[in-house]
Amino acid sequence: MYHKIINQKSAFSLLEVIIAIGILTTVIVAALQLTILTIRNLTVREHNLYATYYAEELYNFLNSEREVDWAAFADKSTVSGGSSTTYCANTLNPLADMTITINDILFNGSYPTNLKLSDNYRGACLHFQGIINGPGDRIFKREVTLTSLIPPGSTPSQIQVDLDVTWVDYGQEYHVPLQSLFTVHD
Repeated sequence: MYHKIINQKSAFSLLEVIIAIGILTTVIVAALQLTILTIRNLTVREHNLYATYYAEELYNFLNSEREVDWAAFADKSTVSGGSSTTYCANTLNPLADMTITINDILFNGSYPTNLKLSDNYRGACLHFQGIINGPGDRIFKREVTLTSLIPPGSTPSQIQVDLDVTWVDYGQEYHVPLQSLFTVHD
């Protein structure tokens, strides 16, 4: 018998090429979506880190005010005649409120003694105006509410401090709350 040898070249059919391109496109789109989601999560975590820093910075500032003069600090919680007062602390930067320079601290041994929570900060923040001189983006709003735990008229021995740093990422509002109970030291 005589067999005819047929010379066949193997090649991909058009259908196989279209299916391969479809699968490759799906994999690339999925990888891009995962990358975008990861970048968004990293951005939110970075902003969370800044917000935590801002909350702790304000907490430490308030704690130092309490240590210096309890009566003056307690008065800040009842300035409106009620039992609590809210302050917008976006521009509250202890170093910006000083007239002393870093050189004075390093070379002359001078330290600030005139830091106070000013009545200029009283009232809730109106919008996300950003924290001045902060390391992060200016997208944060930092508020503190001081609540006297006794009726007005006498110096309270306890003040509830409620800090809240808020920001918006990708249309969602995030908060870093910090609560503490400050008491008078004898």
